[in-house]
Amino acid sequence: MTPLALCVLAVLGAAEDAGVVGVQPEPEPDAGAVTAVAVPDAGVSAPPIVAATPPVPSKRLRLLLIDGQELHGTFVREDATELVVKIGSSMLTFRRNDLKAVDDVADLKADGTFLDPNRTRYLYSPSAMMLRQGEVTLSQFELILTTVAVGVTDWLSLQAGASIPIWFVQIPQSLHAVAALKLGWPVHKYVHLAAGVQTLLLPFLNTGRTGTGGVAGVGFGTVTVGHSEMHASFSGGALFTVPGAASPAFSLSGSIRLAKPVALVTENWVIPDIGAVTGSGVIYIITAAARLMGEQLAVDVGLALAGAGRNVVPFPIPIVSVAYNFRPPRARQPP
Repeated sequence: MTPLALCVLAVLGAAEDAGVVGVQPEPEPDAGAVTAVAVPDAGVSAPPIVAATPPVPSKRLRLLLIDGQELHGTFVREDATELVVKIGSSMLTFRRNDLKAVDDVADLKADGTFLDPNRTRYLYSPSAMMLRQGEVTLSQFELILTTVAVGVTDWLSLQAGASIPIWFVQIPQSLHAVAALKLGWPVHKYVHLAAGVQTLLLPFLNTGRTGTGGVAGVGFGTVTVGHSEMHASFSGGALFTVPGAASPAFSLSGSIRLAKPVALVTENWVIPDIGAVTGSGVIYIITAAARLMGEQLAVDVGLALAGAGRNVVPFPIPIVSVAYNFRPPRARQPP
């Protein structure tokens, strides 16, 4: 495990010991507790015994009303006709006919802090965190790449995109598309694993309209340590071309939230060049950026230093990346 990942685990452990993060375990029931049971008199029918309903864990909800209002509160109880929600110190009852939709907002904390809408990646390199089923993220990396990612399930995401301006550089040779697949799952409260592949499809590259074209891409595996507020990831894989050779590639990335709308993000690449990419030695890219966040929008603004062997780009490269996360409300079904 990398030193950055170990640091994250150490901080998380200290915070949990202090009661800052983590979920406190529910108290164990008293083994000696006795429940009194009334015995009915002979000849008197006893009422039916109804099993106690276990308490429902607290859940944050987003309510969309028919009149256009949007409210946030904590779930209390519900039945087929009504939903009771605690908003502030008040218990409010809503008729289901007055609700357009209700979303279980697992990513909205009691203090109003929202989940990083671009938590599934850093600047370009992925984290092992996944989109939830039904989530859609539209991303623009620099002016270079436009992509759409969809959470097919909680453990499978698909991505497609292109650099649209390049389409028009030299038609048809410059026509292309990007496609990606990512599988991921948590193996521990603070550890996530993911693997996937991203490909660049060039059907007409150097071949005209009837040629076989080419394919380039990167296959990767990622380990992420931490939670949505602070995490670090190590990714390893290979850059490849078809037909052609492959070159190993590694990235070490991290994110830490400084305030509700601001996080610091870093992403650092090392590509030990074996002649398949440039033939000029080890390629490295070092980045740092500020991430400005809303509940659904994330904007990264930063700088990158890059070089290959002894050749270094003489000036920092500006980085601007934008991601918008669509989370359509999911209507809750009556129990």
